[in-house]
Amino acid sequence: MQYFRYSHRLNACLLCLTLSLPLSAQPVPEGEDRTLITEIVRSIDVPGLQTGFQGIFVQSLKDGRVLFALHSEKTFVPASNNKLLTACIALEKLGANFVYRTRVVRDGHVDRYGALKGDLILVGSGDPALTPEALRSLAQQVRQSGIRRIRGAIRFDDTLFDAQYLGPGWAWDDEPFAYSAQISALNVHGNTVRLRVLPGERPGRPTTIQITPGNHYIRVINQTSTAPPLAKTGVHVERERGTNTIRIHGAVAQNTPERDCPEVIVTVEHPARFSTSLFVDYLREAGVRVERPRPEPVLKSAEPVHRSVVAEHTSEPLTEILKRLNKSSDNLIAECLLKTVGAVALGKGTSGAEGTG
Repeated sequence: MQYFRYSHRLNACLLCLTLSLPLSAQPVPEGEDRTLITEIVRSIDVPGLQTGFQGIFVQSLKDGRVLFALHSEKTFVPASNNKLLTACIALEKLGANFVYRTRVVRDGHVDRYGALKGDLILVGSGDPALTPEALRSLAQQVRQSGIRRIRGAIRFDDTLFDAQYLGPGWAWDDEPFAYSAQISALNVHGNTVRLRVLPGERPGRPTTIQITPGNHYIRVINQTSTAPPLAKTGVHVERERGTNTIRIHGAVAQNTPERDCPEVIVTVEHPARFSTSLFVDYLREAGVRVERPRPEPVLKSAEPVHRSVVAEHTSEPLTEILKRLNKSSDNLIAECLLKTVGAVALGKGTSGAEGTG
């Protein structure tokens, strides 16, 4: 789901793109690169690819020689192969040891009683792998810093990235699904919630829905019921566009073991607000009194009173994030990395920034 352009030369030029057309085994060309070519041909001459259509182009970056070409003149839909290019440019521009740093900043003074006379700000760094546990740790650090009460607002700062929350060309009817999670500089739990539907005590009774991570930010309208044992059942979930209202329909058979109960993943609207809403819950859990719990955006025009960092979470290094990106073909990670490259390398957290550098 990525659309972008690059002006950089990458460290690898092998791109295998697959469509549903017949493939016939290719002869092995002669030449000094016979070993490489033999390995390429062997890798695609397998039963699982016989019903597909492969295009390969391998070129040396040292002297420009074309080492191997197969259907390279054909037009393909690259799809998630673009993530390989995203990984390459991220390694080149950010470095293998790059880490995201999500911070909590206080804008104001803390009196001798532990009351913050100002705002507490959750600052997003673009980390696409931030977890609820990381937010809980940040809340605990706030408490450990001496803050017992927050008289100002709880704000979020997601301004590192632009406000283009959906990728170009994404379909509106895909928005509730995890692969279309909104893109933000402040993310958590993949910008999704997980719903598990548990049966009631007897047929006809309502089901119980477990929400992870649990938070009042999400409104669930439960229209499911408990069916007789061994009944054929299923559930359907939809999120009202532009809202965080989720409707769930269907049924679950009585006595269904919890491990076999249906589970669905649904995206959230406005990830930064969702993340900050969870953060407020964890602040309260840590023993911090919050007088204005409704998350508010950072005031861009306001001059800082006495801004300082009170908590910080450091992500895994980029090399580990890339494993998650490519192993599971994670769209949110890919899009966040692309905007991170723009923000770090060119000072502009957009998916098109790299095309100008």
